[in-house]
Amino acid sequence: MYRMDNCTCYTTQSQYDDFPGSYTDYHTCDNCNKKLELKNKIKKEELKSHLEYINSIETLNFVPIKNALTKYRNTTSISNSDKWIVNNLRSRTYTVLQVHKKNNRWICSKERLDEIDFKVFR
Repeated sequence: MYRMDNCTCYTTQSQYDDFPGSYTDYHTCDNCNKKLELKNKIKKEELKSHLEYINSIETLNFVPIKNALTKYRNTTSISNSDKWIVNNLRSRTYTVLQVHKKNNRWICSKERLDEIDFKVFR
């Protein structure tokens, strides 16, 4: 057992006798659970307010989804392929960014893309 984050929380690493691998158990104290719940609650409220703001923006112009890919890469430190990121953008933010296909090209709202903060969505 060893201590985590200057707290009374402990992590134990054990090994099964019949399974060739190890597992890790995480035990958190009530104080850490309260901190995590508060942190998650704040994140949900921030996401909700950000979504309300983004959805209130009117769309006038559309740009290729490649612009959203570039902004996503610049604001987050993700190393997945471009195809994976574009699929992720199409599936997770299609209503927010108004992603759709026009003339065999994927496009999204320019105004909403300018205002969106991808760190909130992670």
